[in-house]
Amino acid sequence: MKTFKNDHFCFPLLSALLMTACTHDIKMPSEFSDFQPLVAKDQLRLLDAQSTTLFNGLRVIVMEDHFVPKVQLYVLYNVGAADDPVDLLGLSHMMEHMYCEHPVKDPKFSTALSISRASTNWEATIYEMTFKKSLLDKAFEAAADAMKNFNPTDEARFRKEVKVVSEERRLFIETPPLGTAKEFVEASLYPRHPYAHDMHGVWSTISAYTLEAVKKHYRTWYKPNNATLIIRGDVSAKDVFAKAQQYFGSIPRGAVPEHVRPELLNRHVHHRITYTTNKISAPEIHLVFDAPHHSRGEDEVAFQIGAMALFSSLERSMKREGLENVSFSSETTRVPYPWTVILTLKPGVCVEDFLKKLQQRLDQILKTGIPRYSFEGTKRRVLRDTLYVSELRPDYFRIFLTRLAKGYTLEDLETMPQRIAATTYDQSLAVTRKFLTRPPYAVTVYTPEDDYG
Repeated sequence: MKTFKNDHFCFPLLSALLMTACTHDIKMPSEFSDFQPLVAKDQLRLLDAQSTTLFNGLRVIVMEDHFVPKVQLYVLYNVGAADDPVDLLGLSHMMEHMYCEHPVKDPKFSTALSISRASTNWEATIYEMTFKKSLLDKAFEAAADAMKNFNPTDEARFRKEVKVVSEERRLFIETPPLGTAKEFVEASLYPRHPYAHDMHGVWSTISAYTLEAVKKHYRTWYKPNNATLIIRGDVSAKDVFAKAQQYFGSIPRGAVPEHVRPELLNRHVHHRITYTTNKISAPEIHLVFDAPHHSRGEDEVAFQIGAMALFSSLERSMKREGLENVSFSSETTRVPYPWTVILTLKPGVCVEDFLKKLQQRLDQILKTGIPRYSFEGTKRRVLRDTLYVSELRPDYFRIFLTRLAKGYTLEDLETMPQRIAATTYDQSLAVTRKFLTRPPYAVTVYTPEDDYG
């Protein structure tokens, strides 16, 4: 079956069609079904993947792409910052750094087959290698050896990586104007919850890391039955499955602790936090709404389209009333994840007056309905971005991999374009009204010193 994944010549045309529909002043069809895509809606598959599970529990996913003679290998472990011990916060991130230092089994390929990128979030730790097609066997050998034989002993090397982790905390948490402020707010919003701390850890726990703690983390979580091997590139699925069995099949499965994930939001409690700082020159407001999630059987796709369309319309209507910039982020690393709207005001704007106006406009749009042109344009952008996920936006691809660790099935991800294409205006409006009519779970105002009004 041909799909967008392998039909590369279609992408420029698809992009042109979608961007033309989104940016030019043309008549928009009343429903997405009137817009003729390059393939039928029931053929839109995101990754065109094949999968199997070895006897030891290792899940293997293959996405064939014969356009370039290269291969990407990902190993995803279902463990992240939310699983860190309370006295060693950030340990999953520290483990990531040490795992990248595991020597390649064949030293001749230590450069070609080193881990090129790794990332840790609350739910997963992901390692990536990119290499020539001819090195597939050596790459499998290296990845399997790390999974089976990780055992760091160099204390000096470990201490060097601890310093690197410390510098990353300074860079990503303490350097940004609102870094430590947001860390404080997160801890206030989600007390005694695994998501209350940043994945980089805190100073008291970073200084407490030991080699033995890292090795214990490895022995606890890094099991084949708690991992997924993903291969993208110029390969055949049949060959990859055989090599996966050859190199990974002998690694024994093991017991894995249960992931503790209590409910993130108390829907009956609403928070208002004001944080004053001298590191910003204009107020910034974060509105945190409860959002639908597939684990509760709710339509998160229809909500994403509706909420983005609503706030896009709201932004245009309020540009002249103090709203300088607005961005939307649907938090993708937490379960269930809230929907956060970030608004930056012009200096001197009264926060309270602005919030009142914002609520009035929000209520008005929810009552009268999201403009259809905004819904149609947003739907096309969401579909376009989703189809591009495995081609042009590697960070988004890692987000999709993370969803595998959060309870999504491969079929959930494959059929995401179909679900987007099938979403109607009425569905989107109904679920958006359901969640955004409720007051925000949290309103956080970051305000410059002597500027709060």
